[in-house]
Amino acid sequence: MFQRAGYADYLVRGLTERARYLTVRGRPDDYPRAFEDLETAQVEAERGRMDLLLADVLLVRAAGQFGAWRSTVNVVVRRSLAGDFAQSLGQAEGLVDSLGYGRRQDALRQLRLRADLDGLTTADDF
Repeated sequence: MFQRAGYADYLVRGLTERARYLTVRGRPDDYPRAFEDLETAQVEAERGRMDLLLADVLLVRAAGQFGAWRSTVNVVVRRSLAGDFAQSLGQAEGLVDSLGYGRRQDALRQLRLRADLDGLTTADDF
């Protein structure tokens, strides 16, 4: 629907929210679909130079990667997700800081804290 509407920001917001829903729901088969949505949203946000929305996409991606990391026991997959999480979180933090996007500072801090508490940000994971 958002694609047909012709508004790129609607598409980015719609895909980001659907991905957020899927990662919060947390079923194992939801994560690949959520990451596909986020990939499309990221491409559209970058193409349209929608930096605030891009920061949101990266933050949702990092949160989804964290959720996927928590839900899997496969060591190889966990290691891959840990690296992906670090990259997404780093990109989100850099963008949020450079834009002065204060509304997302707390979400970044909370995600970093949850990851630290779960041991995701230890040297073994990166």
